[in-house]
Amino acid sequence: MSPTGSASWWPWQSSIIAHKDEVIALKDKLIADKETQLKDLKTREEKLIAEKETQLKDLKTREEKLIADLKTREDKLIAEKETQLKDLKTREDKLIAEKDKLIAEKDKFIEEKDIRIAEKETQLKDLKSQLLQQEMQSLQELSRVKVIANNRALIEIAMQQYKSDLSLTKGLEMFVNEHLLTVGRDKTTLSMYGREVCNKLRNFGFAAKEDFVQKELKNLMHEISKPLHRPHVSGKIYTGYVVGGEPPLAEALAIVISKLQECKFVKNLDVLLVDGEGKCKCVLSNGDIVEYGEA
Repeated sequence: MSPTGSASWWPWQSSIIAHKDEVIALKDKLIADKETQLKDLKTREEKLIAEKETQLKDLKTREEKLIADLKTREDKLIAEKETQLKDLKTREDKLIAEKDKLIAEKDKFIEEKDIRIAEKETQLKDLKSQLLQQEMQSLQELSRVKVIANNRALIEIAMQQYKSDLSLTKGLEMFVNEHLLTVGRDKTTLSMYGREVCNKLRNFGFAAKEDFVQKELKNLMHEISKPLHRPHVSGKIYTGYVVGGEPPLAEALAIVISKLQECKFVKNLDVLLVDGEGKCKCVLSNGDIVEYGEA
């Protein structure tokens, strides 16, 4: 039909319909292909996701195992270190205990040694004191029966009582400087005590200048080391301990011995002081200077 209704229209219409069906079929095919592709992509995606999940799970497992291994090693190292520290602490405590024991033993030994040394020193001091007393008693007893002329012996015994740890030279030097001399800026002079003794000695004929006496005191050790022979004693004097000599030696000896008597380093012994001619001028008694008849 024609477009106006005649039978000639149908072939053309059939052609359009056929083309439309082809388009629809092509579209369906494209859709099916896309769906297939999407399905494949979905399958591949799911497979990849599954693989990734498997990998992540494996990594997680490996990580947990590694962490567990590290924790085990760490715990083991900590335990070993704690054991080592404990052993070191035990050894340290043992060493400290041994050290403390040794120190205690050492301190005890030192204490015992100090006690023994102190006892020995006390015994030695007592023996020295007894010996000095015996020597002094010997001088006292001998002086009662004979004349003992010696410028050194009495001073030597007295210095042992004054400074037993020093030599005679050092002890006498210290005694003279401490008691009998005054050291000034410009010069050294006799102490007040030394000047007083010199003044008293002038009453008995000893008139040496104080400067000479001061120098003699500084050099006294040398002088008393010289031998003093028994002097000629006038009158009826046949006993006693005698010191003296020419001035200023006699004055220096008198100052030293009278000070030793005053300080109680010489006790119970009167000392006769003679001049250069051996004449008894006075007596040194208990730190004072008196006439022979008053002693």
